[in-house]
Amino acid sequence: MLLRSVAAALVALAACARPDAPPAASTTVRAEAAPADTTRPLLGTRWRPVALDGDAPASLPGGGALLSVALSDAPWGWTDEPGLASLGGYDGCNEFSTGYTLTGDPAAPGGAAFRTRGWFSTTQACGPRGEHVSDRLTAGIAAARRLHLTGGHLVLTDSLGAERARFAPAARPVDRAAVLSGRWRLDLAASTVAGGALGPQAVAFTSDSTFAARSGCATFAGRYALDGDLFSLYGYDRYNAEACGPDGGEGNAIPQRAEVEADADRLVLYDRRDGRRAVYVRPD
Repeated sequence: MLLRSVAAALVALAACARPDAPPAASTTVRAEAAPADTTRPLLGTRWRPVALDGDAPASLPGGGALLSVALSDAPWGWTDEPGLASLGGYDGCNEFSTGYTLTGDPAAPGGAAFRTRGWFSTTQACGPRGEHVSDRLTAGIAAARRLHLTGGHLVLTDSLGAERARFAPAARPVDRAAVLSGRWRLDLAASTVAGGALGPQAVAFTSDSTFAARSGCATFAGRYALDGDLFSLYGYDRYNAEACGPDGGEGNAIPQRAEVEADADRLVLYDRRDGRRAVYVRPD
């Protein structure tokens, strides 16, 4: 079945003339669903840091990446300690997760009591210790003792009341049905992914987590995952590249890990490593 799905998608592309309600806060690990001063719920929202110890993330090494955190009420699975929910995200260098407790109303004047326990992270080297944006973000989360929802922002403060991190909601609506419907063509003029010399690229995604693409004269096929607004590419094979010559068919613009926004006419994949975007539109 997998081979038939991939083969059918490749044939379709080759035939084209132009390939182209969170729980209410009252006890530990519970959060206010609709704070009075924000339209975004605490849970179910991806939060983008806008200040770390008062500095803009973009001013720090690695700050051009798509840093984000997301809180859920799902149990954190990396410890035997009960009562911990999951907080995870991307710190500009590594994927991370931690367990947290939250007691009280984050929208109340004093916020809610907040504390993390444990830490799990991938192990990509980030740069000089203490200088990279990842260190500032993870240190701020670990030091936080209260969480506030105020003015549309999520704010973490430490035991002295000092603000350690401030986040704004990242709105990336994803129409999953649109992603899986029909073909997409890379819009080079609107994209900022590396490889501006790529030939016309087309891609089609299937409901069984496979994809097929054309770039220049080469074709690609592989596997992907779409989990909410997160996209992951699980490798691919390239075909027909020997017929492309030394400069053709080399590029695949689909990022390995990306955040997604999509509607019926436009699909955008934001590379989590550097914030660059691959913009796809419908073929003319």
